Amino acid sequence: MFNRYLKALSCLLLVATAFVTPSQALPLGEREAQHFAREAEKIFREIIFSEVEQTGADYRIDLTGKTIRKTPVQSGSVTFKGFSDAQFAIMRGGAVDTTKLLEGDGVEVEATITADAIKGIIEREIARVNKENRIFDPLSLSFQNGQVRVTGQIDFRKIPGNVLSFLSTGPTPFSAVIKPEHSGSRIDLKVVDAKINDQPMADDSLQQILAWLNPVWDFSILPFKASLESYTISPAGVSFSGTIYDR
Repeated sequence: MFNRYLKALSCLLLVATAFVTPSQALPLGEREAQHFAREAEKIFREIIFSEVEQTGADYRIDLTGKTIRKTPVQSGSVTFKGFSDAQFAIMRGGAVDTTKLLEGDGVEVEATITADAIKGIIEREIARVNKENRIFDPLSLSFQNGQVRVTGQIDFRKIPGNVLSFLSTGPTPFSAVIKPEHSGSRIDLKVVDAKINDQPMADDSLQQILAWLNPVWDFSILPFKASLESYTISPAGVSFSGTIYDR
């Protein structure tokens, strides 16, 4: 799940780190959809008891300054749209699941997360993996306008089925400039520049990696409508907005 988590981060938080067998991309299917839904439910359970601003059938919760799932949110909000008082009261009572969330007209999410907060997410996820199994260690991110520079060390031996394993017998310095590309339900990753041992990566090798990597996410696998509507990457961090549980 660590590789899948990092792939999801790469689409919004710009961390590209998932490799599988050379013949196919890491699959996006029911398992990943279920994980996405579980994580969304956990987030909504965590915030549902916060102060609410009601406008008609819409219920807005301000996320500014809150810490959600151990991650501080600089600014943002979640708006539960099209719910009756009774439906929202049931969720406020703790019954927050996909079935209940689909009773409304969707949940709108917008947030700004600082670069430091995103780096904290990555550090926690890397720390969860046993050191002998870490593909990347260390990993450093530098946020730029529209893209992210990633540097660190990569151990090709620990990437299952990777045809580039011959490049190294141990951790190897690497750097890459990456940016997301959003089209329809898909989010793909574009590598602007990549170097291994301070040498440019060959184009055929880079294309193989992109073929394994993309799409980093596809909202069409979910059992409900969801979309990423906007995102902005800057040296300060990442801002994004989208809708989930849309009927």
